[in-house]
Order: sequence, then C-alpha cells, then structure tokens
Amino acid sequence: GFQFLHHLRDNTEYRDLPVFVVSAKDLTQQEADVLKRETLAFFRKDEAWKDKLLQQIARAVARNGHARMVTA
Repeated sequence: GFQFLHHLRDNTEYRDLPVFVVSAKDLTQQEADVLKRETLAFFRKDEAWKDKLLQQIARAVARNGHARMVTA
C-alpha cells in the first residue's frame, strides 16, 4: 500500500489522482502522517466510514468536474 502510493505520487501522470484509504491496520505515527499528507482521506474500518467515504468521493468528483478511470 505505502509503496504503491509512493510510486503513484512519483508518476506525473497520476500524481494528482485522488486517493482514499480504508484500513483496519494500527498505524504508526509516521504511517498516519504519510496518509494525511499523500491521500485525500483516510478512514479506519473500526469507525463509521462508509458514508464519510462516499461524501469525500462526491466532493472529489465535483471539484474536478469529471471522473477519470485508471487501469493498472
């Protein structure tokens, strides 16, 4: 996950792609800081996250005016 995020941000074509993370992992402070800096939103699975995630996705699409599909 973190390595993929690093490669995504290093690629100029995908650098501005909104990234949302949902995880059950107990993060270190360093990992949490990376996610806060490099993603649009981070959600823990042990919290109510589904509605919040949908709201964040709707905001990201509205902000960009379009959706873009990326295939790996």
